[in-house]
Amino acid sequence: MNPTLSTPQLCEFSGLTYRRVDYYCRAGVFGRKNVSPGSGGRRRFEIEDALIAGALSAVSEYGGLLCNQPPMLSCPLASSIAEAIRLGEGSLLMIEPSGNVYVSTQTDRVWMGSGVLIVDLSKLSADLQLSAA
Repeated sequence: MNPTLSTPQLCEFSGLTYRRVDYYCRAGVFGRKNVSPGSGGRRRFEIEDALIAGALSAVSEYGGLLCNQPPMLSCPLASSIAEAIRLGEGSLLMIEPSGNVYVSTQTDRVWMGSGVLIVDLSKLSADLQLSAA
């Protein structure tokens, strides 16, 4: 059985507020596997969800500068970040000012200094392992 996190644990790890987690869940960005109808159901989040939440939190700190997004991040950009993490092989999340999102194993000189935001997913993963221990 894979370890899961509760909503308060996810908020503590990622730095996202409860309302922001709820928003992303309702928008289908993460937490889709354990949706129960109605209110009052307790959500459980898998490790992948926690990684996505941590990346969204890191990106949202720069939201006003990145792609002219408000701190909440638009749902399409948040969904793109989540999909890139799910599908990409690598440890670096890179987001261009245009809103394009990539996951890679290394930074290229082309990326540096071009307004690209880089989030180290391996550090998020290590932090998650430490907080779960």
